[in-house]
Order: sequence, then structure tokens, then C-alpha cells
Amino acid sequence: MLSANSSTTTFAVDSPSSASPKTLITSKQEMPQVVSRVPPPPLSKNPGPIIATSRWRLFKYHILAAILRSFCAVAPVYAYHKAKYGFPESTRVQKTSFPSRDKNRNIKAYIFRPSKNNALYQARLKAGNGKIPVHINMHGSGFVLPVLGTDCDFCGRLAEELGIVVIDSDYRKGPVYPFPAALQDVEDAVRYAQAEPEFDATKISLGGFSAGGNVALSASCTLNHAARAARPPSSDEPAKSVITAVATLYPACDLTVPPWMRQPLPHSEYDCGIMLPRWAMRFFHGSYCQKREHYADWRASPIRADESLFPPHVFIACGTADKLYEGADKLNERLQSAGHPDVTLLSLQRMNHGWDKVTSLGKPGWEERIQAYKGFYDTIRRGLGDKTT
Repeated sequence: MLSANSSTTTFAVDSPSSASPKTLITSKQEMPQVVSRVPPPPLSKNPGPIIATSRWRLFKYHILAAILRSFCAVAPVYAYHKAKYGFPESTRVQKTSFPSRDKNRNIKAYIFRPSKNNALYQARLKAGNGKIPVHINMHGSGFVLPVLGTDCDFCGRLAEELGIVVIDSDYRKGPVYPFPAALQDVEDAVRYAQAEPEFDATKISLGGFSAGGNVALSASCTLNHAARAARPPSSDEPAKSVITAVATLYPACDLTVPPWMRQPLPHSEYDCGIMLPRWAMRFFHGSYCQKREHYADWRASPIRADESLFPPHVFIACGTADKLYEGADKLNERLQSAGHPDVTLLSLQRMNHGWDKVTSLGKPGWEERIQAYKGFYDTIRRGLGDKTT
């Protein structure tokens, strides 16, 4: 159970694997203050590859990205057709695009609307005077891979379960479009949702997987930063978050600490997921952050953002065997220390990167997937004002 009380709680849940005895959830909830009180972690002495001064390395990244993209070309098509069997046929799926901040450039997206006979959907329409809450999802990509559509199954289920509209939005990838291009596209997706008369502009949440989780966390902060900067200096009203909640799975929270420096675990030390090789981690991060200063920029490393900029409801799920777990754990600790009202880290024992994408019914990781998706759903629900158990 995810509690909404003002206390720190730890839950232990039996794992389906005998080698994986416990799954831990840590949560702390109390009212935040406006002034930042917890400094960001110190910068790593080795903040990652410096490819801005190496044209040869950047050239190699472009070649490698082109090769990988050719293999990924069929992934979105496969996922979209597979998704038809993951949620009701009556779920309405629309392939569309919307304008970006750049002239003559649109952003591709899938929009998932619940079945018209979905009772919760109809109740939300009535409560919102015809407007519906919207969640915007960002797929995992390593900041490089063009795999929009691989989360179709997740997005369709989310729309039906919560009775909301889900936008599965694309974003630009490196190395052709480095930081902050992806972040800007997420911001544009939110502004699109705010402008559409169908959607409730006061009830927009963000979420994502891996690199998509990074830009979801970052955009939730940059949008709040921009909104506060636009407020009249004389305004006495407390700043309200643009985003109601952000929920992520295995996001990259701290790019200043190179994850490839961590020793890879042997297969005997994790039950499910993918162990990304060091070259892949260097390639993915270096394709996105092409200058040294990018790594420490709080818009690229959300762990360095002012804690007051985060939405009121934050959820992170990450396997303890994942190279990105350390950054997720430190961000959770930092927000808890700052008194964030509702931040939850779901620590999944013996799970590696992307475990939820490779598991199946009855296999290691399936129960962890159920737990993570429930925590994800409940966080979005709390952002909508729903009660959770």
C-alpha cells in the first residue's frame, strides 16, 4: 500500500524468486518549503565523455546511431499490433502529430482514449465539465533510438485503468539532436495538451521509462521554473505546479556520475532485465550530452534541480541491479530530506534495467512489474485527487 501520511514508511513484499526475498518501498511525505535547503550532490571528478572537442568520436556516434536505428525500425510497428491484445479493442487509439516550437516541425504521438463505456472516464468527463485529465508518456530510447510505440500496451492499459487520456509522445534523439532537444519536445507536448479544449489543463501528469523518465522528471521541473518566472512579482498566491504528478521507471537521474564506471553484475546476481554494456552507456549519454557542462545542468540531471520545482507527487521504480539505481536512490533521499510531500522510491531487488519489458506471466520480474505499475498508477491517481489504497 502506498500511504499518504506524513511519515516515512517501508514495506516488504515477498518476491516470486527464491533468490530475491524482498522488494522495498520507501516513502516520506510532509509539506515542502519554498526555499531550497538540500544542496545537490557534488559533481563527479569524471563527468563523462567530452565529445564536443572530439569530432571523430561524434562522427562514430552518428554512424552507430544510424546502424541501431535501422534495426529498431520494426519495433514500434510490432509493439503497436501486439498492444491490441493487451487492452480492450474498444480503447480508441489515434496516431497524430502536433506543432513544436520550431517552424514547420511536428511531433509524432499516439493518443489513447478509454472506451466510451468506461464508467470512470465518463465520471471524469462529468466532473471536469467535458474536459478530461491527460497523462503524457515518454518511451525509453537511450536518448538515441526512435522507438515511439513500444509503450502502446502500457499506455492503453493506463488509459482504461485510470479513465484518462494518455498521449504517447515522441521526442528528438541524439546525436543528431543533443540536449536540450528532447526536453524541449516534452515541454511542447505539455503545452499542446494545455491548449487542447478536450483536455483539462490543470490535470496533466508526466511519466516515462529510462531516458524517457529522465526527460519527464526534467520537464516537470523546467515547466514549473518557467511558470514561476512568469508570475508577477507582486503575486502573493503560492506557486501551483504545472504538472500534477510524475511517475517513472528506471530513469537516468544523475548524468554527472558515469554509470558505465560501475562494474557490471554477473547474470547470477540478477533475475530479470538487461545489463547494458559500458560502450552502450557511454554512447547513449554522450549522444545526448555533447558538452561537459551539459552533464551538470539541472535540466539534464534532475537530481541537481531545486527540490521545490518537482511536482507534488513523484514516483520512481528501479531495480537494485540497475546501473541507474544509485542516481534514483540519491534523488529520492534528497527529496525526502527536503520534506517533499509525496515521493516514493520502489526498490526492486535483483531487477536490472528494463525488467518489465522482458518478463512474462509466471517468470521472474512479473510480480515486480505488477507492483511497479500499481505504484505508477496510484501516483497519477493522487495527482488527480483520487484516494489510493
